[in-house]
Amino acid sequence: MRARVGDIDIEYEIAGPEDGEPIVLVAGVFQQLSFWPAHFVARLAAAGLRVILHDNRDMGLSTRESRPPPDITALSRGDLSGVNYTLSDMAADTVGLVETLGFESAHVLGHSMGGVIAQRMAIEFPDRVRSLTLFASLPNDGASGQSSPRFTENVMRPPSTDPRERREAALEGYRICVEPEPIDEAELVAFMQRQTDRAPNPYMQCVPAMIASAIAGNTSSPTHVEELQSITCPTFVVHGAGDLVVALDGGQWLAKLIPDARLLVIEGMGHFPLAQERWAIIADAVIEHALKA
Repeated sequence: MRARVGDIDIEYEIAGPEDGEPIVLVAGVFQQLSFWPAHFVARLAAAGLRVILHDNRDMGLSTRESRPPPDITALSRGDLSGVNYTLSDMAADTVGLVETLGFESAHVLGHSMGGVIAQRMAIEFPDRVRSLTLFASLPNDGASGQSSPRFTENVMRPPSTDPRERREAALEGYRICVEPEPIDEAELVAFMQRQTDRAPNPYMQCVPAMIASAIAGNTSSPTHVEELQSITCPTFVVHGAGDLVVALDGGQWLAKLIPDARLLVIEGMGHFPLAQERWAIIADAVIEHALKA
């Protein structure tokens, strides 16, 4: 299904009882709504939540960015002139989708970059966020939650024109995300295939959007970190102790910055799990948090 939000179309799916409390799931860098496992969504829905999944702008089946991407070298020097969208734009998109679907507000679960989008939602649209769950996320302050060099090298490598090389690079990126948990390679390939079969898009501009948002957030007054300390909605932080994409100190710092935030550290888990048992632990924690908010 598609919804017109501002000047773009947002692809979305919805599950759970029509009278359930709405929860919107915001995926991270390069991820489509198919990132969220069906069994995870079903568990949330069975608990009575009205689950909204969507493709962020420039990802999946939502409107793709047609303007030229910003120059990464110029961006790294702080030149934001070529940036076409930021995480604040994506936060406004998500709020717009919630409103378009007829909800005044929603619980928000954001993973990784989606967690930073969720933070911007709580900061810029506080009356639209009932509760906040930040999964494998960070304050985007340029200091905490640093990625391992192996992941940074993988994600910053320009996409190859060779489909096979692009596939291998994507598979390695997902492998880093799941480590240090044991990896079932067939399951990992199937997970990746669901994304690439649905809507391949190696040229999305979400990484520049996140870099630009970090620069803007560190130079604005108040800064993003200072704004986090003004969040008043119930906040829950979930993080894998072995995360190689967003180091654990990113989640720990978030939980300290946001007033009264709770922190759950899952030992042995990376950036996200493949195992259904791990997803069930996360789902139950999210359900408890949302329904108590």
